[in-house]
Amino acid sequence: MVRWLRSGATLALLAALALPCLPGAARAQGTPMFGVVDTRRAITSCKAGVDAQKDLDTMMQKKQQQFGPQEEEVKKLEAEFDSQKFVLAQEALEERRIELARKKSKLERSVEEAREEMAVAERKAFQPLLTKVEGLLKDISKEKGLMMIMERSTPGIVYASDSLDITDVLIERLNKS
Repeated sequence: MVRWLRSGATLALLAALALPCLPGAARAQGTPMFGVVDTRRAITSCKAGVDAQKDLDTMMQKKQQQFGPQEEEVKKLEAEFDSQKFVLAQEALEERRIELARKKSKLERSVEEAREEMAVAERKAFQPLLTKVEGLLKDISKEKGLMMIMERSTPGIVYASDSLDITDVLIERLNKS
């Protein structure tokens, strides 16, 4: 029972059903009490989001170019190892295997560090936008008299009418600010 109540879909459904019972919830027929928004689309579609993504893409390309020579070296060592594994003595073969494993491990660590750097850069690039989005959504909800705005990708939202979607309004406001 507790697990059932904790699921996002259940909470969203209960919240939607409880809205008409809240004080001040009496509204004119047809006036929506809640809206939906696709925050990811809003952030990636607004001018600041597009610019931030371009910067991140450029950074990613530089990181990938940085690893090109290391990847080529590992591929070359693998090819040498494969071509010589039946010719070399066991001791020499083991040395090459260790060297190849060390180089692969070093490359994997470097790639993982680059991924972490990219994740930090992404958070830094988009955090100000997320903060802006939060404020703008509060403003939009007050202006439209919405009691709740739900993320379109929330589990449990199977369908939401386009008339409830405020994503385009959010993108417009993000571009203005």
